[in-house]
Amino acid sequence: MISELVTASAPRLLEQFRIGVETAAEIPIVAVANPERARSLAAFAKLAGISPAPAGSKMTSGKYRINHGRHRQLNAAIYRTVIVRMRFHESTIAYVNLKAEMYPGEYFASVDHFIAWFDLYMCWTPE
Repeated sequence: MISELVTASAPRLLEQFRIGVETAAEIPIVAVANPERARSLAAFAKLAGISPAPAGSKMTSGKYRINHGRHRQLNAAIYRTVIVRMRFHESTIAYVNLKAEMYPGEYFASVDHFIAWFDLYMCWTPE
């Protein structure tokens, strides 16, 4: 039953690399339940709990961490997608290697944004 609903509401999500029905179901559920909070890429990142937040005090020189505060199920769906794609998807692996060279030890937040913004949010958004 859930696969028919997901296929009808977000078919492009299921076409993405290694995104299953349960993972794909989270995005439309959260976005439809919170339309005012998923109105832009930045708002969607904040809702998903992957938006950047300043690390430490205001005196910190441009360092950020992931703001893990929002929708846990959506955050978990994105995390599962990131972990699988970091292991098996060639373009994600290339992106991770590039970010790891640029920012040693701090690349996971960039990968979260890469997955959520370019794959998940754009695929769910109607054409």
